[in-house]
Amino acid sequence: MKYLLGDTVEKLLVLAVAGLAMTGCSSVVEGTSQTLSFESNPSGANCSLERNNAPIGNVTTPGGIVVQKTKHNILVTCKKEGYQDAKATLKSEVAGATFGNIILGGGIGWAIDSASGADNKYNSITTVSLVPLDKAVADKYLQKTERLNALQKLFDDKAITEAEYIDRRKKIIDEI
Repeated sequence: MKYLLGDTVEKLLVLAVAGLAMTGCSSVVEGTSQTLSFESNPSGANCSLERNNAPIGNVTTPGGIVVQKTKHNILVTCKKEGYQDAKATLKSEVAGATFGNIILGGGIGWAIDSASGADNKYNSITTVSLVPLDKAVADKYLQKTERLNALQKLFDDKAITEAEYIDRRKKIIDEI
């Protein structure tokens, strides 16, 4: 009987170790940080990023920055002389590997990923359009902003590939 109990404990221990090995799947697949790319129309804007009213970084467009992923949105404020300040919100979304992790790793894997931020992600490319202080030119920029927003929606809805998005965005920006 003692031998059987030892064998059962050993099997449970092996199962527990295997279960823990499968947890944190998003941490492995997605990582806990992400590189975000920023562009502006016009380029050369200074953008500050904050999360929960705390600064997390600055970037000059075009440029990129590495941020820690969390469940909280990121507020981006871009400034350039001669233009109105522009703001964008990067929404924290659920990373793709999270669902597989919940299925394979159960609650433990999800809890580990949630604590580390690995189960979240942000849009990797953000374009911010700044409106000139001059009203005559402002209308032209607003039209471009609407086109860029429509293009972003196509990309977010996965109606176009990232390569198509980058190409079309460049064409819209280069029109001025």
